[in-house]
Order: sequence, then structure tokens, then C-alpha cells
Amino acid sequence: NREAVSDQSMVAFQWASGPPQDEILTKVFRKPAGRFRIPPHDSHCRMEDAYYFEKDVVIEAIRPHFHLRGKTYRLERIERNSESDEIVKRETILSVPVFDPAWQRTYELATPFVLPAGTELLATAVFDNSSLNPNNPDPSKELFWGQQITDEMFSTRFKYRMPDKHAQGEP
Repeated sequence: NREAVSDQSMVAFQWASGPPQDEILTKVFRKPAGRFRIPPHDSHCRMEDAYYFEKDVVIEAIRPHFHLRGKTYRLERIERNSESDEIVKRETILSVPVFDPAWQRTYELATPFVLPAGTELLATAVFDNSSLNPNNPDPSKELFWGQQITDEMFSTRFKYRMPDKHAQGEP
């Protein structure tokens, strides 16, 4: 029962008077498919993934992403001694102790922070692939990275901008 209809769509543009003051960028990091496996019936499968930015950035927002078996998420900033590679500072930036797939939240930071180039961000995820997880369609399935909701994912999206050089005293 398809019937032709008329539509008079409209669009309006407003041109900016100059370049934007801050350009907000997005970068998505995800655990690669070849390094992603969740065993059947595992109620506490832990995975880690590290993220690096090649230049100084200001992190504005963080969005963890799983499908149906994500249980917890934590993101830490790690600073290492450049000579010994030992951790000298470890700070939790975001902790999601109970992840709910119905609420895929973007966490807009009240106070954005500068991330110096090369600083390590360590994401830790815990998955529940057991029958105790009410969202799990098949606890007997071994899971791999995939686009389908019945597969699983572990990714982090960052909204960021470049630091304001003038605010830092640079010309």
C-alpha cells in the first residue's frame, strides 16, 4: 500500500563570521578483532586496551561502548618514568561500575583536562557472558569482536580539541 506523497523540505544555513574558536574532534579507539575473545559462560572476563594521542589534546568527553555483555568500565591516566618505564602516577579518570547497554552514555567532563602527547590512557573492561547477565542472549557462545549486537565490542570514543596555545603563553 504505497502512496505517493508530496514534501516541501527546507534547509537553512547560517554562515559563521569567522573560523571556529575551537574545533571539537572525535577519535574512536577499539580493541582489534584479532585480540578479542570472551569465553562461554565467563562471568568476569577482563580486558585492557591502551590509548595514546600523538599530540597534546584537551579531552572534553569520553564514551565507552559495549554491546550486551559489558559489565564494568574504567579509564585511567598513566604516567611512566621515561627511563625505567615504571608507573609513577596512576589516576582514574572515569569509572562505570555498573554498565547498562540501554544507557550508552557520553560522559561530558565538567572540567576538561589536557592530555600531554604520549600519555597512556588505560581502559579496563569486564564482560559477563554468563546466564547471570539478563541481557545475554546466549551464554554458551564464544564471543569475538563484531558489528552485530549478538557479537561484542570494547571501544572508547573521545571528544577532544587541540590546546589553546595563546592561553598557554605561546605566540
